[in-house]
Amino acid sequence: MSGIELTAIQNSEQNPNKDDQPRDGYCFWQSRSFKELISYEKQLRLEIDNKIMQTRFGRFYNQITAISAGMSTLMYMGITYMPSYSIQMQGWFDQMDKSICTLIMSLYIVKVYVSQHRSNEILSVESLLYIVVFVPVLVIPLQDMSMLSDFYILLSVSRYFRGVFFCVIMVKFYELGEGEVDR
Repeated sequence: MSGIELTAIQNSEQNPNKDDQPRDGYCFWQSRSFKELISYEKQLRLEIDNKIMQTRFGRFYNQITAISAGMSTLMYMGITYMPSYSIQMQGWFDQMDKSICTLIMSLYIVKVYVSQHRSNEILSVESLLYIVVFVPVLVIPLQDMSMLSDFYILLSVSRYFRGVFFCVIMVKFYELGEGEVDR
């Protein structure tokens, strides 16, 4: 044991009935038990899920992320057939690509954090779709995002899977009607 741990143990033995108060030089969270910290973390996850992800803001954030992913896929398909393709791709499009994938990654991280069963969430098909969409673009540096790069096939696959991502997210929020007339 280190000196810090021994000091913490000695302080806890000296003042056993003052668990609510921070001890000399110690933070409030260090005076709590591990089980209480876990319960606070669970409460935080539930609050994030209820107050952010399940509200209009969460729905709006999901839709904006999906629409921007769909737009980037359409722009990629349009720019591919332009004569000045490599010039367009090296400039603003690659920057926009990274920012959209950052949005997608932040949504993915929040969804994994608030899920009750994280291992099931990480191994789900939708989660793998998220990973295929944002990892190649964020891992590959801007200098290697050209058509001549060895990693370009990963970028192309990621950009086309964003179209699938767009469809999956939009189907969650906008389902077809119940009857023949509604469809």
